[in-house]
Amino acid sequence: MTDQRSHALSGINISLGRGLEIGPLNRPLLAKSSGRIFYADHCSTEELRTKYAGNPVVPSDDICSLDFDLSRMRLSETNSSGQFDYVVASHVIEHVPDLVGWLRDIHGILNDGGVLALVVPDKRFTFDVFRRETSFWMVQEAEGRSRPSVEIVIDHFMNIVHADAGKLWADSESRHEFRRTTGPGVCPNLIERHGRGEYIDAHCWVVTPWSFLKLLGQIIEHYKFAYELLFFESTSLGQLEFYVQLRKSLVKTDWTARAKQAELDNNLIKTVPISVILVAWKSILLKLDKYRKIFHPIW
Repeated sequence: MTDQRSHALSGINISLGRGLEIGPLNRPLLAKSSGRIFYADHCSTEELRTKYAGNPVVPSDDICSLDFDLSRMRLSETNSSGQFDYVVASHVIEHVPDLVGWLRDIHGILNDGGVLALVVPDKRFTFDVFRRETSFWMVQEAEGRSRPSVEIVIDHFMNIVHADAGKLWADSESRHEFRRTTGPGVCPNLIERHGRGEYIDAHCWVVTPWSFLKLLGQIIEHYKFAYELLFFESTSLGQLEFYVQLRKSLVKTDWTARAKQAELDNNLIKTVPISVILVAWKSILLKLDKYRKIFHPIW
């Protein structure tokens, strides 16, 4: 968590201004003691404790007490007592059904110059390895949604696998060894539950570091959001996530160039010997429990 925190919050002075963390669950990146910090999640603290009761990975006593229950208010309403200087979301953005609306709401609650800090899973090293990358038209189609579409839910559950990031770093072809987590038999049940109006959590957006930068550029330019790319760190050797910071600003970013550079930098990593990759992977095995937040829906 310390390493993730230092990467995610790079350059942000959390002791100054007001900060909001979305989806802290039991492992916040922003500690309440470090400044004027507020927590928001998709339901109440009590509902989260009930949901995770008996889960050894998420002890109920460790779940953060929330300031904002997003089932009772919009994200855009969390600034009633003042704007925020930074918003942090770790392994959250991929769950958001309406990506455009979410980015718009955060833009609205940030002060000018405020920062949105994201930790994003890289599909190449997670259970999303077989899923197709998100295209801009998918984001446009999802505008206004309050829950994942039935198509996204089916795609998610039919194509996620029991992935091993270490093997994927050593040999991307090892993905063919991985078992799918579910079979076709789950489809009728998923469709029936979705038809009843149930919220079924899924990864709505599936990205690599460079495809995410390209996608952000398309969204920001099309919807004329005043965001610039402040910080970007691609997926490090042996890891499964990357880091992005957006600043509320009128400064323009050349998103196409930044995406191309990220892809070029990735091609250099491919020359690293397998022995080095395996050593790097072993060093982070004990940290992987943080990724079990993956089925923790936020919108």
